Amino acid sequence: MPKFAVFYNVGVKIGIGSLQTSGAQGTLTTTDQSALARSIKVQESVNFTDVKSLADTMEKSLVLTDTGSIDVELMYDLAAGNVSPILHGNRGKFIKIDIVIAESTPATTTYVGVIQQTSLGTEVDGILTESATIKLGVAYATSFNA
Repeated sequence: MPKFAVFYNVGVKIGIGSLQTSGAQGTLTTTDQSALARSIKVQESVNFTDVKSLADTMEKSLVLTDTGSIDVELMYDLAAGNVSPILHGNRGKFIKIDIVIAESTPATTTYVGVIQQTSLGTEVDGILTESATIKLGVAYATSFNA
């Protein structure tokens, strides 16, 4: 019988940088935020270029670049006094996000990208949520995974 990993209290540490149009990532220092991740979906992929010749009878592709995105939905801890959006209003800015899976031994994965899209929402039960799409593999970023 398989035993699935179930994690509680998946949190984030976030650092917001300058606009990408400034041409430099700048220093991105992450800080703890009073928010829990309701959901996080990280997609990583590669782009290919066609390298076949006229005599080839099948496609030949060569990996060219990395790309990807992160879809994140955060819930705010109103008891901690955090009612301000973290990502909303920062579209086009560099972001460094540490995804912290907290169980007996916390595991952290770090990504660097640009905030592409944001949205705010509330539900009937009063939970304030913020969603964002973060584009990975962007110009001027020093790395894909920091």
